[in-house]
Amino acid sequence: MLAGALVASAVVVYALVRMTTPSDDGPGLKAAPTSTSGQSTSAATNSSEPGSTPGISNSASDGGSSPPSPGDADTSSEAGTFSATQSVPATTTAELPHSHVILPAAWTGVAKVTISVLGDCAANNSSVYDDLPADLALDLIQNEANAAQAPLPSGAKPDDVTLTLGVNSGGVPSLALYSSQIDEGGTLQRFWTLNVTGDKDRTNIRGILSSQPTDGSTPNMVVDAETSLQPCESVGTVSLPRALANGTTIEGWVTPDSASLTIEGVTTDKKRKVTIEIAAHRGQ
Repeated sequence: MLAGALVASAVVVYALVRMTTPSDDGPGLKAAPTSTSGQSTSAATNSSEPGSTPGISNSASDGGSSPPSPGDADTSSEAGTFSATQSVPATTTAELPHSHVILPAAWTGVAKVTISVLGDCAANNSSVYDDLPADLALDLIQNEANAAQAPLPSGAKPDDVTLTLGVNSGGVPSLALYSSQIDEGGTLQRFWTLNVTGDKDRTNIRGILSSQPTDGSTPNMVVDAETSLQPCESVGTVSLPRALANGTTIEGWVTPDSASLTIEGVTTDKKRKVTIEIAAHRGQ
């Protein structure tokens, strides 16, 4: 089970790798996608689109462009799944209110993780882990659908913000957090209710975990290094993946340079209480 949890946690890294990184045009600005003919396509602002989130403006380049990717934009069959003759949806961008961060965007930093043991094996003292590597990414539902090669799910808006967070991915203790996902059938599953608002020169983010997956996966989980204490629990001394329970909260802010988030909650088995404090920066 632990190996499976580590694999699931490591997926956060993949999600972050495909985030578009800032270009040399300025902080937070995304370069226009390059078409399959090698020419750049310009972005068109569409902030007045019906149903768009107040304070967030959308823009998307013309269809048929390849999404940004590390290295060169080779569209040959050796470089990826798509061939030059296939139409690949371009990356959709949006500006967060007040902070003027252009999505998709990613931040890296460190996390302080505090874990308290609850239940029969409750301990008087909590374990604190400092300076664990942390990765945060914000994207749009539209790009999630593009990556899944699926249409925008019913009930979703293109400028709906998604959040992905990984702490110590592939290690123990670790955290994997996804605000939403599109399943293999193309159905959007929302796990977190996110509220994104502007405040002076930054964008505030508040959220609450309100739904669990229906396919048995654990997209929001913690793997802890606290061993179950024999003989009070029959599971022995193995660290287990534990899903975060509904009611877990996330609160903080982002700017073009940095991000600060705090996640607090308990696990669904009521065996652990966790607090994760993130301090991250954004490379230029």
